[in-house]
Amino acid sequence: MGAELTALAPARVKSLVLMDTFVGLEPEVAHAKYFAMLATISELKAVPAPIVEAVVPLFFANNAKQVNTELVENFEAKLSALSGDRAVEVARIGRMVFGRRDLCDDIEKFALPALVAVGAEDKPRPVLESYLMNDLISGSTINVIPEAGHISNLEQPEYVTAMLTEFLAQHS
Repeated sequence: MGAELTALAPARVKSLVLMDTFVGLEPEVAHAKYFAMLATISELKAVPAPIVEAVVPLFFANNAKQVNTELVENFEAKLSALSGDRAVEVARIGRMVFGRRDLCDDIEKFALPALVAVGAEDKPRPVLESYLMNDLISGSTINVIPEAGHISNLEQPEYVTAMLTEFLAQHS
């Protein structure tokens, strides 16, 4: 969403952080898989166990369950507890994210400080995608967050806070 805002109103954005994200099109196989999951969630107004079991491992580093059992189990419990309008709303937001337009051409025109950050073990948004975005945004920097998956700020909160504090201190 930050890249979309920057593309639409570049004069209003001073600096940009793209973390655990990608601005290109969702690969077709992933698009179909995610949209099928989202349709099921919308239809059931709940997140069924098979979807929880498929999604949770995608969001964390490979050893997260052993290293931070409570974090993973809390996430799993919250995902499992989604129901009713909240589940439908999560599915709606998911369709927006996975149905996004390709911004790769747009970000080549960005003229602002940008930080591209990604968990070293991010499965939905592989590190290679972040290197591509870094290459497309002139003057951007990249930071690969160690021992983190897709929700790197939860797995490595001190590291991410320090990274963001430093970036914002330089560019606010």
